Amino acid sequence: KLLLNAFAVFALSFGVSAQTVVTIGTGTLSATGQNYNPIYRSSAASAFDFSRAYYLYDQTELTAAGIPSGATITKVEWDKSNTGATVASTAAVVFNILMKNSGATTYSTASTWGTLSTGATAVYGTTAQVIPATTGFLPFTLTTPFVYTGGALEILTDWDISAVAGNPVTAGFAFNTSLVSNKVGGSSNNVALTNATSMTTYGNRPNIRITFTPPPACSGMPTAGTVVASNTLFCSPQNVNLSLSGSTSASGLTYQWLSSPDGISWNPIPTATTIATTQSVTATTYYQCAVACGTNVATSNTITV
Repeated sequence: KLLLNAFAVFALSFGVSAQTVVTIGTGTLSATGQNYNPIYRSSAASAFDFSRAYYLYDQTELTAAGIPSGATITKVEWDKSNTGATVASTAAVVFNILMKNSGATTYSTASTWGTLSTGATAVYGTTAQVIPATTGFLPFTLTTPFVYTGGALEILTDWDISAVAGNPVTAGFAFNTSLVSNKVGGSSNNVALTNATSMTTYGNRPNIRITFTPPPACSGMPTAGTVVASNTLFCSPQNVNLSLSGSTSASGLTYQWLSSPDGISWNPIPTATTIATTQSVTATTYYQCAVACGTNVATSNTITV
């Protein structure tokens, strides 16, 4: 009996902490020395030692991949397609990964690194990065696990191999990518990139594998949080991105966005049943979101757009 009880406790603990691995992107388009790769390297002798890239994963594709709000991301991997590697003597290779939750749906063609990285959290960083000659998913275990809170997820990379003399790699680096629209960009140069460096958007986004720990199941009355809008003053018609800030992070939660022409009479929006939504606004409209854990329902504040 004691053995069975111990096993039950172990099983419960394992179930709570079990990690899930999902892949976003299955394309096989691959090219060496592209700014949209997480690490830029066009050849062994390339003088472009600095590169930065950024990726956007919207609510729809994260939901489709099975990543829920409240998930704790512990590892990311990019699908390397060639055998380019750092040389054995490499000792000073800087590689950083940043992440942030956002309400973005696309990237502007004129974004700067300073704008893109504002609000981002450093989740991985080393001054001795090794890139092996193997192909397949290249893993980076986060030094600071990141909690995804719903909406979009942005991932940024920062590479610097300038401190290594001679040819620091055996060949350029290539990664398998999938076609997307305005959700990826980057830049590279032979001089250090700054916050003012303007980034370019591309149509190829490297395939990524994400490891995460699901949030615990919801219990009792949830906290609905505060509605955040990408814009509240504009000339209609225009799309507005709505999301919740400060809401309960747990599995088992359901969401229902509601709209009203006067803030009194409310109607559920049939297609808006996730923590973030994009709505087309043609006149002054009021929005709120109902968050439910079973029969316990909490309602957010009201925002006017």
